[in-house]
Formats: sequence, structure tokens, C-alpha cells
Amino acid sequence: MDNIWMWISFALGIVCLLLWRRVRWLRIDMGRIERSKAGLNNELTRMEYLQLSQQIQPHFLFNAFNLLLSLARLDRKEELLGALENLALFLRSGYTSRSSLMSIESELNLAAHYLAIQQMRFGSRLTVETVVSKGVRKRDMIPYLLQTFIENAFKHGLERQTGPVKLTIIFKETEGGTQLIVQDNGPQTESELSGRGGAGLHNLRRRLNLLYGAKAGIELCHEGENTLAVAWWPLEVSGD
Repeated sequence: MDNIWMWISFALGIVCLLLWRRVRWLRIDMGRIERSKAGLNNELTRMEYLQLSQQIQPHFLFNAFNLLLSLARLDRKEELLGALENLALFLRSGYTSRSSLMSIESELNLAAHYLAIQQMRFGSRLTVETVVSKGVRKRDMIPYLLQTFIENAFKHGLERQTGPVKLTIIFKETEGGTQLIVQDNGPQTESELSGRGGAGLHNLRRRLNLLYGAKAGIELCHEGENTLAVAWWPLEVSGD
């Protein structure tokens, strides 16, 4: 049992270290901006984008650590080690400095670690389906767009569903661009849908606008009993 608590303490230490490194990196970069007058507006825009792209939702971390504690109390060592491994991989992939654009394939890999932990939480109740059009995996997207959609699906929908829950992730090739659809069967009224996402979706829209202008966007809608989060963006970054 002592080894289990040692692993949990180790995981908490990793989280604290990664968050400290992120804050330190942002402070260093902001110091460089203050010392540089040439091209200040462009640099401030770049920093705004980076800060927006690295805002995290603590909701998942709280649920993940609750899962770890539950597995430790039940002495389910193999599952505990699997959860710790997926959490470590998720943190390593998602909490390091990233480019303004990442491949869709890399974002799917990040989401896979998150979904592995959610699968342990929900068990056989959860079904996840991923559909990616041929040739789309190597295309670019903004970091954390997919992750935020998925987290919102769980936080605002699937965690409130009492029966079977289903999450569907779709990447489509469109004329001149790419479309992402994340669909869940969580209960959502129209009034609840209008407030879903909050600051997270606002930040995503801002980041898309910084890169693509009016050619990109995000919307939330209902389709039957399902809730859909939809995003679209062109192949090329705007030159404006």
C-alpha cells in the first residue's frame, strides 16, 4: 500500500513541476517582450495566442486524482498503474510549450490518453468512436481545440447522463479546409447549451481568429438528442 501512495505522491509532484515550468517560461518570454521595442505589436499578439492556448481546465485533473485515490483504496494496483501512466503521458504531451499549430494526429494522440482515463471512470457505459477522413490526419489544427471540445462534452453532458454514454469524434475534409465535430449524448437544454464552454470556447474562437480570421469558427448545436460542438478552419493561415 505504501508503494501506491508513493506513486500518487510522485504524480502530484510531476504536476506541480510542470505547472511551475510553464509559469516560469511565460515570465521569461514576457520579460523578453518588455526589453524589445521593435515589432512590439506582433510579439504581443504572439504572446496573447500562446497564453490563450495554454489555459487549462482543472476539472479533469480533479476527476483523475479522485480516480487514482479510489483505485488505491481498493488496492487495484494494475489499474492504478495504467491510470498513472496515461495521466503522465497526457501531462507530458499537453503541458509543455507547443507550436501555434499541431497535426491532427498529434492532437488525437493527446486525446487518447485523456479518454483512456475516462474509460476507466465510466467503464462499459462509455463508447468512443473516432472517424477521420483519409488524408486529414497530417493536416494542422490549433492545439487543445479537440481536447477542449472533449472535456466540455464530459463536463457539461456525459457526466450528467445516467445510462450509456457515447462520444463521437469526426474530422472531415471540406472544400478548402477541415471540419471537426465532437458529438455526445449528454442531456442538454437550449438554455444550458448557450452557456456551455464559457471562457474555454471564447479562447478557442479568439485563437482561430488570430490565425485564420473570418474563415474559421465554432458553433454549438443540437441534432436529435445529441449535442454537437463544431469547428472549421482553412488549410492556410491568414496573411492579414
